[in-house]
Amino acid sequence: MGIYYESYPNVSEWYASFVAFNESRDGKLPLADLTNSDIKLLNTIASVLLMFAMGLASDVNVFLKVIKNIPLCITGALTQFIIMPLIGIAFLQIFQFHQLEALAIFLFMSSPGGGNSNLMAFYMDLNLELSLTLTTLTTILALGFMPAFMELLPFLVDIGDNEDLLKIPFDAIGENLGILCGALIGAMIISYWKQELAAKASKIITPIVYPYVICCSVISLLKFFPFGVMTKNILIFAFLNGPIGGLFSYIVSYPLGLASNKLQARKSKLAKCCGSDEKVTWRDFHTIAIETGNQNAVVSQLIMLSAYTSETPSLMETYYLGFIVPFPIFMVLIGQAETIFILLTFFVTKFFKNRGKIESSEKLKKFEDLESQKKMEEKGQDNLAFDNDETHF
Repeated sequence: MGIYYESYPNVSEWYASFVAFNESRDGKLPLADLTNSDIKLLNTIASVLLMFAMGLASDVNVFLKVIKNIPLCITGALTQFIIMPLIGIAFLQIFQFHQLEALAIFLFMSSPGGGNSNLMAFYMDLNLELSLTLTTLTTILALGFMPAFMELLPFLVDIGDNEDLLKIPFDAIGENLGILCGALIGAMIISYWKQELAAKASKIITPIVYPYVICCSVISLLKFFPFGVMTKNILIFAFLNGPIGGLFSYIVSYPLGLASNKLQARKSKLAKCCGSDEKVTWRDFHTIAIETGNQNAVVSQLIMLSAYTSETPSLMETYYLGFIVPFPIFMVLIGQAETIFILLTFFVTKFFKNRGKIESSEKLKKFEDLESQKKMEEKGQDNLAFDNDETHF
């Protein structure tokens, strides 16, 4: 996906690869007729529809009920906006990345939770209400958290004399998150007033939206493939950040949840401030882990397309574009692939586990039948012996 390099190339190496790819296709680049504005529009529609469908699927009353469980919501928000950026910082310190790769990574890691976690929560019998609430909550909170975290980037990445290179797209962050939050909140208002209608609309829109999002990502990737830059380190990050984030969020949320349960058990004043008597369960821990490990790559993709694509980019702008735009597009596809893999693994494991239970149940039933038959035979023999004794007497 994109043009692969062992380490990030300089301009000369990148341009040589671009020319070679161009010549291999006789100068006919894929989707050359699609402008960058067309790509941005397609992805904006996909993102808005995704948020709108999620808002329609949300029950506002349930959302308000879950939001009252303050410890649970704080834990979910902290794991999303503390653990994931910290993992991003760790990757930036351990591996060598281009400055623009670092920008793309940090923007992605400070994004809110993605909608794939809602699908996994539904099919894996986790806390779907909590998953939808956390996705909604982190999307709204991202309006403040994303710009705040991006302010830290110049202190984490050595940009040397290239101060203009690392321009943080605050306008694009605010504009695109505003659009997505508007679609989400608008749909939730519709769901509040017309819940049955919203539920029916969600069932129609959702199966259409996810394939459309994947199609937009594939189109975008094909468009930016000729000058894209995908290094070995960025691929390592792409495949490991989600599982690592989910694992660490589980490790952090577990003791916090136990502490919350102990406070509630004591019925202290602090427990009353928590706003809910419901205990945190293993389903909640798993839900938070999945929610944290699934970043909303669509958000960072939309911000990158909005901030860094122009209709007539110069050679250097195209070079920079190769680092920034293909990565979040690639992460959208990676997220879909990981979701499918996790769900398939879950269903296969569940199938064999249930199969083992059925076999054990059948064996137990056969054993009980044999025992019952044996007792009947022994009883019959005892009755026969009694009759024989009575006849002999």
